[in-house]
Amino acid sequence: MLADDFFRLAHHDVTGRLRLHARAVEIGLAAALLGELVSDKRVEVRDGVLVVVDRTPPTDAVSHTVLDTLVMEPERHTVRNWLTFLSHDARRQVAERLLRAGHLQPVTSRRLFRPAQTIYVPADMNKAAWPWLSLSMRLRQQQPFDYDSACLAGLTLATGLDKFVLEGAPPRAPEYLRHIAAGLWPPMRELLAHTQAAIGDAVLAHRT
Repeated sequence: MLADDFFRLAHHDVTGRLRLHARAVEIGLAAALLGELVSDKRVEVRDGVLVVVDRTPPTDAVSHTVLDTLVMEPERHTVRNWLTFLSHDARRQVAERLLRAGHLQPVTSRRLFRPAQTIYVPADMNKAAWPWLSLSMRLRQQQPFDYDSACLAGLTLATGLDKFVLEGAPPRAPEYLRHIAAGLWPPMRELLAHTQAAIGDAVLAHRT
C-alpha cells in the first residue's frame, strides 16, 4: 500500500531512523493514507477541498479508520487542514499496520540520563529497501510505471525524498520523475501539490 511503501522509503532500511525532517514524514504519511482512499475512489480532491464520494468501508483497518474520520466530520475541509490533522497520528497508524503484518519489530533504545525510547526497525532489510531499489531503478532506466508506483514516485517528489532516491542519478532521471508525477490522475496530482506546499510551510516554520 502507498503509505507502507512511503514509510519504508522515509526510514532507514536497517536502523529505522528518519531520512527526512519528522514533520515532512508525518505530512507525507498523512498524504499517503489519503492517497490510498483517492486511489480506491472513496475520496476526491476538488479545488483544494477533500470530498468523500463513497462511504463503503475499506477492508484495511487503517484506511477504514481514516475514512470514518472524514465521514464523521459534518463540514468539508481543505486538503491542507486534513493533512495537518491526520499527520499527528499517521506515523503511528502506519507503523502499527506494518507491525501487525510482521514487517517491523520494536527495539528499545536506552541511553544514560535519558528515558527509554522504542523505535521500529525493519524485520527484513531486503523488503524494507525494495521500494527504494525498484523506484530508483525505474527512474534511472526510464522504465514504465504502473499506477501504484507512479503514486509513490509522485509522493517522493512532493516530500523531498527524491533527493535520496535519485542520489547520483543522471539529469534525465529527475526529469523522468517529474514527467511521471505530471501524468498522475488529477485528484492524486492535486493532493500531492497540497502536500508539497504543506511540507514547505511546516519546514519553514520550524526554521524560524
